[in-house]
Amino acid sequence: MSYDALVIGGGLAGCSTALQLARRGHSVLLAEQSTYPRHKLCGEFLSPEAQSSFRRLEVLDAVRDAGASTMTRTLLTAPNGTATEHALPDSALGLSRHHLDHLLFQHACTAGVDGRPGTRVTEVQGRLDQGFSVTVGA
Repeated sequence: MSYDALVIGGGLAGCSTALQLARRGHSVLLAEQSTYPRHKLCGEFLSPEAQSSFRRLEVLDAVRDAGASTMTRTLLTAPNGTATEHALPDSALGLSRHHLDHLLFQHACTAGVDGRPGTRVTEVQGRLDQGFSVTVGA
């Protein structure tokens, strides 16, 4: 098979890139070695800037519909139990990567991306002016 672009890694950056390329008319293969949904250690904090990116990707409403929590304050607790609370200048959203990565992957596939979870890229050979050959393994 031949594609205009290969995106290796189906996290937030990979899915967002694949989604944008597909919406601009490119054929895209998105290879992710894990399967979805998957747990990933992360703060799960979507700043106003991240929300702007999701708005441009036209997925912000889907993120909210997936159960994102609105955050207006932070609470930081030190190991000794001392805590401090602050208001955020703008509200943030919180959604687990378990849901968020899968949601973005699904949107990318709906936009025409050939999404391949459970696919590990093992080798890439070629040149920009001649194209590339990609080898995948289990």
